[in-house]
Amino acid sequence: MFIIENELYCIFPVYYNLIERYREKSFSLQAVDAQYSKAIETAIRERDNNKIFAIDMQFVTAFPDSNDKTFEVFTEMSGYKLIFYNIQENTHIKNLILQELGSNDSNLDIFCYSISPIVQESISGVGKCTAIFLNHTERTVKDRMHIIFELNAVYSEIVAKAIKANCIDNRIQYLPSSDVYSNMYIKIKTLFSQQIFSFCIYLLCKLIKDNFAHEQIDFIVSTSNTGTILANLIGKMLNKDVLFCSNVGPRFALDIQNIRDKVSKGCNCLCVFDFVCLGTEIKNLKTLLLCFNANLIGGVGIASYPSFNYLRGCKDSSEEKQSVLTRLFSLVNINEHGFHYKISLEPFPERGI
Repeated sequence: MFIIENELYCIFPVYYNLIERYREKSFSLQAVDAQYSKAIETAIRERDNNKIFAIDMQFVTAFPDSNDKTFEVFTEMSGYKLIFYNIQENTHIKNLILQELGSNDSNLDIFCYSISPIVQESISGVGKCTAIFLNHTERTVKDRMHIIFELNAVYSEIVAKAIKANCIDNRIQYLPSSDVYSNMYIKIKTLFSQQIFSFCIYLLCKLIKDNFAHEQIDFIVSTSNTGTILANLIGKMLNKDVLFCSNVGPRFALDIQNIRDKVSKGCNCLCVFDFVCLGTEIKNLKTLLLCFNANLIGGVGIASYPSFNYLRGCKDSSEEKQSVLTRLFSLVNINEHGFHYKISLEPFPERGI
């Protein structure tokens, strides 16, 4: 079972573990059962009770047997603070959890919230959700919102930590896709051999389902070799066709041969990237697709240098506000996690990087 821990929380991403449990690389699963809950309970009891144990229920909407008493095991854990969160509104799961957890006069605290204004990069869902606090003391709305924010930020933190452990600092490099120089090399490929990589694919699928849930996606598109690996895996998870548009950048010719006769007029494409520096390549990709009357509706990726949230927050009608970059979402904005990434139009001097 994949469990995420830091100083304050121990988090169980339920749906991701379901995918791993059944070895079903898709989002077609929905159900948990008493056996699954027992496995979570066992893992919790193996740990000290000085942390908050958070059970992320996003995407779980059904159960195989409502008579299975799926969550009753948690009513016997009075010494542990538990949170069931990202419970989708208007689903059978919410009523079942409330019914079973409340059957033993448990100390329940129910908190309804919207994730969008809380989580900066919208990594754990959009819309109305419910969190159920079990065995907590009475909390204010501010405290509960802060806890939900921290829980959803933990996913970004573990991805950033894995990237930071392998990036090469103080290495001046030229980035042909953006025609600039940077002061370090962000090695996304190093994640591929780590356990966190599978979780990154899951989180990228979450970003797509959260932010493009109501839009038709005809193709997953990528422009780089590393991005193509991500795109192929995501395409399999979400059952989407994948299109590789190579050589898109200021110093390259636009290679249209790869997509000729593959895209139909008016089709919607969503870009998957590994790392975005300035977004020049994404803008060129949009132009390329427009030549074929296809739409680039946005994109998701592992890491980015620009703050897409800042662009989305612009209150004017500037070019930045209308840019496709406002429709990009990343798991990690690197400088928000202490990378100190810098870019320049000229090579950095040997000192003072």
